[in-house]
Amino acid sequence: MSTKDQDHSTKLIKFKEALGESLIKDHDDAYLIKWLYARKFVIEDAAEMYKKSMIWRRTTGADTLIKTYQKPEILEKYFPVSFVGIDKQGNPILFNHSGITDFRGLFDSVTKVEFIKYMTYLAELGRKLCNEQSKQMEKFIGQISVVINGEGFSRHNMTKKLIDYMTEFLKVFEANYPEYLYKFYILNPPKIFKLLYNIVKPFLKKATRDKVIFLGNDYKAKLAIDFHIENALDTFCIGEGSSSNKKSKSDYIVPDEYKMNNENISDVNSEIKIGRFGEVEVDFLVEKSNSIVRYSFQTNDKIKFGVYKKTDNSQVKYDKMKKIEALHSVESHKYPEDGCFECEEEGIYTIVWSNKTCLIGKNRINYTLDVLLPNCDTDSGQNIISKPAKCIAIRGAHSAKLKQ
Repeated sequence: MSTKDQDHSTKLIKFKEALGESLIKDHDDAYLIKWLYARKFVIEDAAEMYKKSMIWRRTTGADTLIKTYQKPEILEKYFPVSFVGIDKQGNPILFNHSGITDFRGLFDSVTKVEFIKYMTYLAELGRKLCNEQSKQMEKFIGQISVVINGEGFSRHNMTKKLIDYMTEFLKVFEANYPEYLYKFYILNPPKIFKLLYNIVKPFLKKATRDKVIFLGNDYKAKLAIDFHIENALDTFCIGEGSSSNKKSKSDYIVPDEYKMNNENISDVNSEIKIGRFGEVEVDFLVEKSNSIVRYSFQTNDKIKFGVYKKTDNSQVKYDKMKKIEALHSVESHKYPEDGCFECEEEGIYTIVWSNKTCLIGKNRINYTLDVLLPNCDTDSGQNIISKPAKCIAIRGAHSAKLKQ
Protein backbone atom coordinates (compact mmCIF):
# COMPACT_ATOMS: atom_id res chain seq x y z
CA MET A 1 0.00 0.00 0.00
CA SER A 2 1.40 3.40 -1.01
CA THR A 3 1.81 6.27 1.42
CA LYS A 4 -1.09 8.06 -0.28
CA ASP A 5 -3.34 5.01 0.08
CA GLN A 6 -2.38 4.66 3.74
CA ASP A 7 -3.24 8.32 4.34
CA HIS A 8 -6.60 7.91 2.61
CA SER A 9 -7.33 4.76 4.61
CA THR A 10 -6.54 6.55 7.87
CA LYS A 11 -8.74 9.50 6.97
CA LEU A 12 -11.57 7.18 5.97
CA ILE A 13 -11.51 5.63 9.45
CA LYS A 14 -11.56 9.09 11.04
CA PHE A 15 -14.35 10.13 8.67
CA LYS A 16 -16.52 7.24 9.87
CA GLU A 17 -15.81 8.20 13.46
CA ALA A 18 -16.80 11.80 12.73
CA LEU A 19 -20.10 10.64 11.23
CA GLY A 20 -21.03 8.64 14.32
CA GLU A 21 -24.72 7.73 14.32
CA SER A 22 -25.25 9.58 11.04
CA LEU A 23 -23.37 6.85 9.15
CA ILE A 24 -25.70 4.67 7.07
CA LYS A 25 -24.76 1.01 7.54
CA ASP A 26 -25.22 0.12 3.86
CA HIS A 27 -22.65 2.70 2.73
CA ASP A 28 -19.40 0.87 2.01
CA ASP A 29 -15.88 2.31 1.90
CA ALA A 30 -15.90 2.81 -1.88
CA TYR A 31 -18.97 5.02 -1.55
CA LEU A 32 -17.84 6.85 1.59
CA ILE A 33 -14.47 7.87 0.20
CA LYS A 34 -16.27 9.86 -2.50
CA TRP A 35 -17.32 12.38 0.14
CA LEU A 36 -13.70 12.80 1.20
CA TYR A 37 -12.63 13.38 -2.39
CA ALA A 38 -15.41 15.94 -2.79
CA ARG A 39 -14.04 17.93 0.14
CA LYS A 40 -10.34 17.36 -0.57
CA PHE A 41 -10.05 14.97 2.39
CA VAL A 42 -10.92 17.63 4.95
CA ILE A 43 -12.78 15.35 7.36
CA GLU A 44 -14.94 18.01 9.03
CA ASP A 45 -16.13 19.39 5.68
CA ALA A 46 -16.82 15.93 4.26
CA ALA A 47 -18.78 14.93 7.38
CA GLU A 48 -20.90 18.08 7.20
CA MET A 49 -21.61 17.47 3.51
CA TYR A 50 -22.58 13.84 4.15
CA LYS A 51 -24.87 14.67 7.08
CA LYS A 52 -26.68 17.41 5.16
CA SER A 53 -27.13 15.07 2.22
CA MET A 54 -28.63 12.31 4.37
CA ILE A 55 -31.13 14.84 5.74
CA TRP A 56 -31.92 15.87 2.16
CA ARG A 57 -32.48 12.23 1.19
CA ARG A 58 -34.93 11.72 4.03
CA THR A 59 -36.89 14.90 3.37
CA THR A 60 -37.12 14.36 -0.41
CA GLY A 61 -37.67 10.61 -0.31
CA ALA A 62 -34.72 10.08 -2.67
CA ASP A 63 -34.11 6.54 -1.41
CA THR A 64 -37.56 5.36 -2.51
CA LEU A 65 -37.93 7.29 -5.78
CA ILE A 66 -37.14 4.27 -7.97
CA LYS A 67 -40.07 2.32 -6.49
CA THR A 68 -42.60 5.05 -5.74
CA TYR A 69 -42.09 7.91 -8.20
CA GLN A 70 -44.83 8.48 -10.75
CA LYS A 71 -43.04 10.07 -13.70
CA PRO A 72 -44.93 13.00 -15.28
CA GLU A 73 -46.29 12.09 -18.69
CA ILE A 74 -44.94 15.25 -20.30
CA LEU A 75 -41.36 14.54 -19.23
CA GLU A 76 -41.54 10.97 -20.44
CA LYS A 77 -42.96 12.03 -23.81
CA TYR A 78 -41.15 15.27 -24.56
CA PHE A 79 -37.83 15.15 -22.70
CA PRO A 80 -35.50 12.86 -24.70
CA VAL A 81 -33.21 11.69 -21.90
CA SER A 82 -32.47 8.11 -20.87
CA PHE A 83 -29.76 5.61 -19.99
CA VAL A 84 -28.58 3.94 -23.19
CA GLY A 85 -25.98 1.35 -22.20
CA ILE A 86 -22.50 1.33 -20.69
CA ASP A 87 -19.12 2.75 -21.68
CA LYS A 88 -15.86 0.80 -21.94
CA GLN A 89 -15.25 1.17 -18.20
CA GLY A 90 -18.68 -0.23 -17.34
CA ASN A 91 -20.23 3.12 -16.37
CA PRO A 92 -23.91 3.62 -17.28
CA ILE A 93 -24.40 6.24 -20.02
CA LEU A 94 -27.06 8.95 -19.67
CA PHE A 95 -27.90 10.53 -23.03
CA ASN A 96 -29.94 13.63 -23.90
CA HIS A 97 -30.49 15.11 -27.33
CA SER A 98 -30.76 18.74 -26.25
CA GLY A 99 -30.83 19.91 -29.85
CA ILE A 100 -34.32 18.49 -30.40
CA THR A 101 -35.68 19.26 -26.92
CA ASP A 102 -38.37 21.95 -26.69
CA PHE A 103 -37.07 23.43 -23.43
CA ARG A 104 -39.26 26.51 -23.73
CA GLY A 105 -42.44 24.44 -24.00
CA LEU A 106 -41.21 21.93 -21.43
CA PHE A 107 -40.53 24.51 -18.73
CA ASP A 108 -43.79 26.30 -19.44
CA SER A 109 -45.44 22.98 -18.57
CA VAL A 110 -43.61 21.67 -15.48
CA THR A 111 -42.62 23.39 -12.27
CA LYS A 112 -39.05 23.67 -11.07
CA VAL A 113 -39.84 21.24 -8.23
CA GLU A 114 -41.19 18.66 -10.70
CA PHE A 115 -38.16 18.98 -12.96
CA ILE A 116 -35.65 18.63 -10.12
CA LYS A 117 -37.52 15.60 -8.80
CA TYR A 118 -37.40 13.97 -12.24
CA MET A 119 -33.67 14.65 -12.58
CA THR A 120 -33.15 13.28 -9.07
CA TYR A 121 -35.03 10.15 -10.13
CA LEU A 122 -32.62 9.77 -13.07
CA ALA A 123 -29.66 10.23 -10.73
CA GLU A 124 -31.04 7.52 -8.44
CA LEU A 125 -31.68 5.26 -11.41
CA GLY A 126 -28.04 5.75 -12.36
CA ARG A 127 -26.95 4.66 -8.88
CA LYS A 128 -29.10 1.54 -9.20
CA LEU A 129 -27.52 0.73 -12.57
CA CYS A 130 -24.06 1.28 -11.06
CA ASN A 131 -24.83 -1.25 -8.33
CA GLU A 132 -25.99 -3.77 -10.93
CA GLN A 133 -22.83 -3.22 -12.96
CA SER A 134 -20.68 -3.64 -9.86
CA LYS A 135 -22.15 -7.10 -9.25
CA GLN A 136 -21.91 -8.10 -12.90
CA MET A 137 -18.32 -6.92 -13.38
CA GLU A 138 -17.21 -7.88 -9.86
CA LYS A 139 -15.66 -4.47 -9.27
CA PHE A 140 -16.93 -1.17 -7.90
CA ILE A 141 -18.78 0.98 -10.43
CA GLY A 142 -19.88 4.27 -8.91
CA GLN A 143 -19.95 6.78 -11.74
CA ILE A 144 -21.94 7.55 -14.87
CA SER A 145 -21.00 9.06 -18.22
CA VAL A 146 -23.23 11.80 -19.60
CA VAL A 147 -23.51 12.60 -23.30
CA ILE A 148 -25.47 15.54 -24.70
CA ASN A 149 -25.97 16.18 -28.39
CA GLY A 150 -26.31 19.95 -28.72
CA GLU A 151 -26.82 20.05 -32.49
CA GLY A 152 -29.96 22.05 -33.25
CA PHE A 153 -30.09 23.89 -29.91
CA SER A 154 -31.19 27.45 -30.68
CA ARG A 155 -31.68 30.84 -29.06
CA HIS A 156 -35.41 30.06 -28.89
CA ASN A 157 -34.72 27.61 -26.05
CA MET A 158 -32.31 29.90 -24.20
CA THR A 159 -34.86 31.01 -21.61
CA LYS A 160 -34.61 32.31 -18.07
CA LYS A 161 -36.48 29.24 -16.87
CA LEU A 162 -33.95 26.94 -18.53
CA ILE A 163 -31.15 28.67 -16.66
CA ASP A 164 -33.06 28.73 -13.36
CA TYR A 165 -34.13 25.08 -13.55
CA MET A 166 -30.69 23.86 -14.55
CA THR A 167 -28.77 25.85 -11.94
CA GLU A 168 -31.09 24.67 -9.17
CA PHE A 169 -30.61 21.05 -10.16
CA LEU A 170 -26.84 21.49 -10.41
CA LYS A 171 -26.83 22.73 -6.82
CA VAL A 172 -28.68 19.57 -5.78
CA PHE A 173 -26.34 17.40 -7.85
CA GLU A 174 -23.12 18.89 -6.47
CA ALA A 175 -24.36 18.69 -2.88
CA ASN A 176 -25.62 15.11 -2.96
CA TYR A 177 -23.82 13.10 -5.65
CA PRO A 178 -20.07 13.46 -5.01
CA GLU A 179 -17.69 11.96 -7.58
CA TYR A 180 -20.70 10.59 -9.46
CA LEU A 181 -19.71 11.91 -12.88
CA TYR A 182 -17.07 10.10 -14.93
CA LYS A 183 -17.10 12.32 -18.02
CA PHE A 184 -19.55 14.76 -19.59
CA TYR A 185 -19.41 14.90 -23.38
CA ILE A 186 -21.16 17.73 -25.26
CA LEU A 187 -21.37 16.95 -28.97
CA ASN A 188 -21.82 19.43 -31.82
CA PRO A 189 -22.48 22.42 -29.53
CA PRO A 190 -23.57 25.62 -31.31
CA LYS A 191 -22.28 28.93 -29.97
CA ILE A 192 -25.48 29.56 -27.99
CA PHE A 193 -25.00 26.24 -26.16
CA LYS A 194 -21.54 27.29 -25.05
CA LEU A 195 -23.10 30.49 -23.73
CA LEU A 196 -25.52 28.39 -21.66
CA TYR A 197 -22.60 26.42 -20.25
CA ASN A 198 -20.75 29.62 -19.32
CA ILE A 199 -23.82 30.75 -17.36
CA VAL A 200 -24.23 27.54 -15.35
CA LYS A 201 -20.49 26.83 -14.99
CA PRO A 202 -20.14 28.81 -11.72
CA PHE A 203 -22.45 26.29 -10.05
CA LEU A 204 -20.11 23.41 -10.90
CA LYS A 205 -17.08 22.56 -8.84
CA LYS A 206 -13.73 22.59 -10.60
CA ALA A 207 -13.51 18.80 -10.42
CA THR A 208 -16.80 18.60 -12.32
CA ARG A 209 -15.86 21.29 -14.83
CA ASP A 210 -12.66 19.42 -15.63
CA LYS A 211 -14.76 16.46 -16.81
CA VAL A 212 -16.75 18.47 -19.36
CA ILE A 213 -15.54 17.83 -22.91
CA PHE A 214 -16.80 19.75 -25.95
CA LEU A 215 -16.50 17.85 -29.22
CA GLY A 216 -16.91 19.18 -32.73
CA ASN A 217 -15.66 17.63 -35.96
CA ASP A 218 -13.03 15.60 -34.10
CA TYR A 219 -15.60 13.62 -32.12
CA LYS A 220 -14.72 10.16 -33.51
CA ALA A 221 -11.26 9.83 -32.00
CA LYS A 222 -12.34 11.30 -28.67
CA LEU A 223 -15.49 9.17 -28.39
CA ALA A 224 -13.49 6.04 -29.21
CA ILE A 225 -11.56 6.47 -25.95
CA ASP A 226 -14.61 5.75 -23.80
CA PHE A 227 -17.22 4.27 -26.13
CA HIS A 228 -17.50 1.54 -28.73
CA ILE A 229 -17.54 3.91 -31.67
CA GLU A 230 -19.63 1.73 -33.99
CA ASN A 231 -22.51 1.87 -31.50
CA ALA A 232 -21.91 5.38 -30.20
CA LEU A 233 -22.52 7.21 -33.48
CA ASP A 234 -25.98 5.71 -33.83
CA THR A 235 -26.91 5.99 -30.14
CA PHE A 236 -25.86 9.64 -29.93
CA CYS A 237 -27.56 10.53 -33.26
CA ILE A 238 -24.48 11.95 -34.97
CA GLY A 239 -22.68 11.59 -38.27
CA GLU A 240 -22.97 8.76 -40.71
CA GLY A 241 -23.78 6.33 -37.93
CA SER A 242 -27.20 7.87 -37.31
CA SER A 243 -30.07 5.69 -38.42
CA SER A 244 -32.94 7.09 -40.47
CA ASN A 245 -35.62 6.25 -37.90
CA LYS A 246 -34.39 8.67 -35.24
CA LYS A 247 -36.96 11.19 -34.02
CA SER A 248 -36.72 14.83 -35.08
CA LYS A 249 -37.27 18.15 -33.33
CA SER A 250 -40.92 18.24 -34.43
CA ASP A 251 -41.61 15.04 -32.46
CA TYR A 252 -40.75 16.81 -29.20
CA ILE A 253 -42.67 20.08 -29.54
CA VAL A 254 -44.78 20.37 -26.38
CA PRO A 255 -48.52 20.81 -27.14
CA ASP A 256 -50.23 23.88 -25.69
CA GLU A 257 -52.60 21.78 -23.58
CA TYR A 258 -49.70 20.83 -21.29
CA LYS A 259 -48.72 24.42 -20.59
CA MET A 260 -49.52 26.00 -17.26
CA ASN A 261 -51.43 29.23 -16.78
CA ASN A 262 -48.77 31.86 -16.19
CA GLU A 263 -49.18 34.30 -13.35
CA ASN A 264 -49.20 37.98 -14.15
CA ILE A 265 -45.76 39.35 -13.39
CA SER A 266 -46.56 43.06 -13.25
CA ASP A 267 -46.12 43.28 -9.48
CA VAL A 268 -42.40 42.50 -9.65
CA ASN A 269 -41.35 44.09 -12.94
CA SER A 270 -40.89 47.47 -14.51
CA GLU A 271 -43.83 48.55 -16.63
CA ILE A 272 -44.09 50.40 -19.93
CA LYS A 273 -47.21 51.40 -21.83
CA ILE A 274 -46.92 51.81 -25.58
CA GLY A 275 -49.40 53.34 -28.02
CA ARG A 276 -50.87 51.75 -31.13
CA PHE A 277 -48.26 51.40 -33.89
CA GLY A 278 -45.68 52.83 -31.48
CA GLU A 279 -42.15 51.70 -30.68
CA VAL A 280 -40.22 51.86 -27.41
CA GLU A 281 -36.44 51.88 -27.02
CA VAL A 282 -34.94 51.19 -23.58
CA ASP A 283 -31.24 52.01 -23.20
CA PHE A 284 -29.26 50.32 -20.44
CA LEU A 285 -25.61 50.30 -19.49
CA VAL A 286 -23.38 47.22 -19.44
CA GLU A 287 -20.25 48.11 -17.51
CA LYS A 288 -18.14 44.98 -18.12
CA SER A 289 -17.45 43.06 -21.31
CA ASN A 290 -18.53 39.40 -21.47
CA SER A 291 -21.46 40.11 -19.16
CA ILE A 292 -24.69 38.22 -19.83
CA VAL A 293 -28.05 39.99 -19.89
CA ARG A 294 -31.20 38.07 -18.98
CA TYR A 295 -34.60 39.42 -19.95
CA SER A 296 -38.17 38.42 -19.21
CA PHE A 297 -41.32 40.23 -20.28
CA GLN A 298 -45.04 39.80 -20.69
CA THR A 299 -47.51 41.85 -22.74
CA ASN A 300 -51.27 41.99 -23.19
CA ASP A 301 -51.01 41.52 -26.98
CA LYS A 302 -48.45 40.25 -29.48
CA ILE A 303 -45.44 42.47 -30.06
CA LYS A 304 -42.07 42.62 -31.82
CA PHE A 305 -38.84 42.49 -29.82
CA GLY A 306 -35.16 43.10 -30.60
CA VAL A 307 -31.78 43.94 -29.04
CA TYR A 308 -29.18 46.37 -30.40
CA LYS A 309 -25.96 48.08 -29.29
CA LYS A 310 -24.99 51.69 -29.75
CA THR A 311 -21.66 52.21 -31.48
CA ASP A 312 -21.32 55.73 -30.06
CA ASN A 313 -23.22 58.11 -27.77
CA SER A 314 -25.23 59.78 -30.54
CA GLN A 315 -29.03 59.63 -30.51
CA VAL A 316 -29.68 57.34 -33.48
CA LYS A 317 -32.62 55.02 -34.12
CA TYR A 318 -32.08 51.33 -33.41
CA ASP A 319 -31.92 50.37 -37.10
CA LYS A 320 -28.65 52.33 -37.28
CA MET A 321 -27.16 50.41 -34.32
CA LYS A 322 -25.26 47.13 -34.17
CA LYS A 323 -27.76 44.24 -34.31
CA ILE A 324 -27.57 41.75 -31.43
CA GLU A 325 -31.00 40.15 -31.83
CA ALA A 326 -33.06 41.29 -34.82
CA LEU A 327 -36.59 42.62 -34.32
CA HIS A 328 -39.00 39.67 -34.47
CA SER A 329 -42.55 38.81 -33.46
CA VAL A 330 -43.18 37.12 -30.11
CA GLU A 331 -46.39 35.90 -28.49
CA SER A 332 -45.61 37.25 -25.04
CA HIS A 333 -49.33 37.79 -24.43
CA LYS A 334 -49.70 33.99 -24.15
CA TYR A 335 -46.57 33.12 -22.16
CA PRO A 336 -43.78 35.25 -20.69
CA GLU A 337 -40.95 35.68 -23.18
CA ASP A 338 -37.51 35.26 -21.69
CA GLY A 339 -33.96 34.66 -22.81
CA CYS A 340 -30.45 36.01 -22.61
CA PHE A 341 -27.56 37.28 -24.70
CA GLU A 342 -23.85 37.81 -24.20
CA CYS A 343 -22.36 41.31 -24.30
CA GLU A 344 -18.92 40.92 -25.83
CA GLU A 345 -18.30 44.64 -25.31
CA GLU A 346 -19.19 47.07 -22.55
CA GLY A 347 -21.37 50.02 -23.51
CA ILE A 348 -24.98 51.04 -24.07
CA TYR A 349 -27.41 48.38 -25.28
CA THR A 350 -30.97 49.00 -26.45
CA ILE A 351 -34.05 46.82 -26.02
CA VAL A 352 -36.73 47.55 -28.63
CA TRP A 353 -40.43 46.73 -28.49
CA SER A 354 -42.49 47.50 -31.58
CA ASN A 355 -46.29 47.64 -31.31
CA LYS A 356 -46.93 47.81 -35.04
CA THR A 357 -48.57 44.37 -35.07
CA CYS A 358 -50.81 45.01 -32.04
CA LEU A 359 -54.51 44.66 -32.90
CA ILE A 360 -56.09 46.19 -29.80
CA GLY A 361 -54.25 49.50 -29.72
CA LYS A 362 -52.24 50.23 -26.59
CA ASN A 363 -49.97 47.54 -25.22
CA ARG A 364 -48.54 47.08 -21.73
CA ILE A 365 -45.10 45.57 -21.18
CA ASN A 366 -44.01 44.20 -17.81
CA TYR A 367 -40.35 43.32 -17.86
CA THR A 368 -37.14 42.62 -15.95
CA LEU A 369 -33.55 42.99 -17.10
CA ASP A 370 -30.70 41.45 -15.12
CA VAL A 371 -26.98 41.56 -15.79
CA LEU A 372 -24.81 38.58 -14.84
CA LEU A 373 -21.28 39.86 -14.38
CA PRO A 374 -18.26 37.81 -15.51
CA ASN A 375 -17.32 35.38 -12.74
CA CYS A 376 -13.99 34.29 -11.34
CA ASP A 377 -13.02 30.68 -11.99
CA THR A 378 -12.76 29.54 -8.38
CA ASP A 379 -13.06 26.02 -7.04
CA SER A 380 -16.08 26.90 -4.92
CA GLY A 381 -17.88 27.86 -8.09
CA GLN A 382 -20.97 29.67 -6.83
CA ASN A 383 -19.76 33.24 -7.08
CA ILE A 384 -21.97 34.47 -9.90
CA ILE A 385 -23.04 38.10 -9.46
CA SER A 386 -26.43 39.27 -10.72
CA LYS A 387 -27.88 42.76 -10.55
CA PRO A 388 -30.69 44.69 -12.25
CA ALA A 389 -29.72 46.36 -15.52
CA LYS A 390 -29.07 50.09 -15.15
CA CYS A 391 -31.67 51.85 -17.32
CA ILE A 392 -30.44 55.21 -18.61
CA ALA A 393 -33.10 56.25 -21.17
CA ILE A 394 -36.56 55.31 -22.47
CA ARG A 395 -37.88 56.65 -25.78
CA GLY A 396 -41.37 56.30 -27.24
CA ALA A 397 -43.33 55.15 -24.17
CA HIS A 398 -46.73 56.60 -23.23
CA SER A 399 -45.79 55.98 -19.61
CA ALA A 400 -43.13 54.09 -17.70
CA LYS A 401 -42.79 52.77 -14.15
CA LEU A 402 -39.35 51.42 -13.32
CA LYS A 403 -38.52 49.03 -10.48
CA GLN A 404 -34.76 48.82 -10.07
